[in-house]
Amino acid sequence: MPERGSGHGRAQHTHANREEVIRRRGIIVGLHEAEVSVSEITRRMGITQKTVQQWVCQHAEEGNVLIRPRSGRPRVMSAEDNNGIITTVRDNPIITATNITRDLALSCHPSTAPRRLHEAGLKCYVPAVKQMLSEENKAARIQFA
Repeated sequence: MPERGSGHGRAQHTHANREEVIRRRGIIVGLHEAEVSVSEITRRMGITQKTVQQWVCQHAEEGNVLIRPRSGRPRVMSAEDNNGIITTVRDNPIITATNITRDLALSCHPSTAPRRLHEAGLKCYVPAVKQMLSEENKAARIQFA
């Protein structure tokens, strides 16, 4: 059986590692390397001294300003499962989350499928339930128009 999940750690596409957030941390480090004082950086950036010191220290130790992996529950689904969900939805955009998990034989809750789609930038649609028009309703609509 293939190994499931990607192990412990925070995914690289989370809010904390978005490009604009990393760029802002880079500005903090750049100002510090340009010998701007910590208090001046806090005033310019509108952040605390502790935050400035944290990112400067991490950059000095690790050479980056990314969020470190954290412990936590490992993901239930593998990257192949995620790709299967995305492919299924692209082929059939109105499929329900329950049908996705059933058709792909995934061992996860149906609410996981829409979350994986959201992470991939896709939306999960639920088809609207519409009442069928009776012959009487059709005739009334034609007469109205």
